Amino acid sequence: MPSATSVCEACFAVPRSLDRAIAVFTYEPAMRDAITALKYRDIRAIGPRLGALAASGLPASVAEKADAIVPVPLSNGRLRSRGYNQSELLARGVHEATGIQMRPDLLRRIRDGQAQAKSASIEERLANVRDTFESHGNASGLNVLLIDDVMTTGSTLNACASTLKSAGASSVTALALCREL
Repeated sequence: MPSATSVCEACFAVPRSLDRAIAVFTYEPAMRDAITALKYRDIRAIGPRLGALAASGLPASVAEKADAIVPVPLSNGRLRSRGYNQSELLARGVHEATGIQMRPDLLRRIRDGQAQAKSASIEERLANVRDTFESHGNASGLNVLLIDDVMTTGSTLNACASTLKSAGASSVTALALCREL
């Protein structure tokens, strides 16, 4: 969130596992339309291009440190109905722009929950992602770049970061295409 300091008030409200969160754009009409096209209109070709745009907002110091790109995983039900993971398509674009290794195998969603966009409060969002992810693969010592399309409260990204750190990741930086303010 915009802040006079390097840490916003919302980040003080909830303990964070993320070392850093970067959102390249605000979730305003043009980006909202692009993400809607990607997620709900099956326009998959836009995913890697949007990922390349996200990569353009990644500080060189973060990109140089990152060992692995991990997309936020979808639930099995949502993956079956959509046919693809939009965060993985974005991650592919970040990978192509940076050369950082893709590691979608490091994180798995183990339960279906309601879509975060349907949660009204930060408390609901936190509860919705609690015990939702598990590590899968060896994250020991890795500096992870976690990719998602939209960050609102950061609850999903934080739950993913917590899981990755429990699996031994040294650091987790989130890169979201957009931040909903």
